[in-house]
Amino acid sequence: ALIVVHGFTMSKESMLYGGNFLNEIGIASLIMDLPYHGSRGVSGEGYKHIQLGADQIKLGLEQAVADVEQGVTLLKGDGFRNIGVIGYSLGGILTLLCMGKDRRLSKGIAICAGGDLADIIFKSPISWELARGLECQGVNYEELREILKEVEPCNYAQNINPSNLLMINSVDDLIVPPENT
Repeated sequence: ALIVVHGFTMSKESMLYGGNFLNEIGIASLIMDLPYHGSRGVSGEGYKHIQLGADQIKLGLEQAVADVEQGVTLLKGDGFRNIGVIGYSLGGILTLLCMGKDRRLSKGIAICAGGDLADIIFKSPISWELARGLECQGVNYEELREILKEVEPCNYAQNINPSNLLMINSVDDLIVPPENT
């Protein structure tokens, strides 16, 4: 079975095609909305920019990790022995974080993903509204990095067996640039 995790501003519906393909080739898939996205967005209306503080960002990431962990527990309870995770962009970042934290995940595919969350948030064009809001709140890179240290994929990378992870990245990616992969 594979847990499929979507990217920032996306929803589970954007991953259904991939989930259907996985099911057709005999791989069960579990697809859920991340916090602040899809049915878990503002008023259940999908992703809409809302100003989040650094602590809210951390809580959202912690909740996403807990969701994946609960997914693993549910799939194990259904008799699946080998459970992996695949994610795109923010979902790929969560793939790395979850693989580093949960040894029950046997394989992972992280697409357009990496680490140094504070750097990605402050430099990525997709999160510019979030970054500006943090700056208006007086939060800089160093402070954000400290707040997010418990959900920073780089801090768990040593726990991932490289033979169990496929990372697909681009030298031209502006969202998660090469220095963050």
